[in-house]
Amino acid sequence: MDGRTVMSDGDDLGTFDLDSTFDRFAADVDARTRARGAERAIRSARRRRVAAAAGALAACTVLAGVLIGTLGLPSHQPAPPVAAPAQHTLPTPATFDANAFNEAADGWIGGWTEGPSPVSTEMPCVPYDGSLPEPLDSSTTEFRAGPGIGATYKVERFDTAERAGDSLVRQTYGETCQGELFELPDEIWSGGQSVVYGVKIGRQSFYEILVAHDTDLAVLQVAGADVGELAEDARKRIVLALLADLRT
Repeated sequence: MDGRTVMSDGDDLGTFDLDSTFDRFAADVDARTRARGAERAIRSARRRRVAAAAGALAACTVLAGVLIGTLGLPSHQPAPPVAAPAQHTLPTPATFDANAFNEAADGWIGGWTEGPSPVSTEMPCVPYDGSLPEPLDSSTTEFRAGPGIGATYKVERFDTAERAGDSLVRQTYGETCQGELFELPDEIWSGGQSVVYGVKIGRQSFYEILVAHDTDLAVLQVAGADVGELAEDARKRIVLALLADLRT
């Protein structure tokens, strides 16, 4: 199964086609077994982001039980990965500060400066499981872009890449969110991936951009009144900027 988009020289990240991957995965399971509920279990995993396995990311374990139970694989045999990682050149390490934020968010939100966020940036969502892997350490930076728009940037470092990936999965899979939920493309590369989604309640918009790479996880939350739609080019630049920061 190949659910990835291989990078061209002109692209920095490959967009991961999650739906087509699950379609092929479900068809493969159906061709091998008639166990009832297998396809339903696979398709239910689409609900709000199964972070697709990339290198050390943990999402392939979400489907491992389905594979073991339906294909008859022994429990000690690793399940086939959901997708192989795309290949591309990683960005040069660079700190994610106000200058980097403004450059990455050009055409979306400008005027970022470091300072306490004037609004709460917490996503109006309840995760399926409140427990998260404990990081070895973490750091938080707040930004503001005027009186009604703010951001919180958190970086967590874990002892293993599996824990970083597990934290990303738990924060994005199976959530129940208030308001209008909209999802943006995921990216996948060797050693990590990104997940981006937003929620709108009235005039208030919330965005969460998560980037896992090796043993680190970056989470950028942006919120405010009348925050415009996160454009595709800005999304890619922000993901790259966070990835560059994790590589410092």
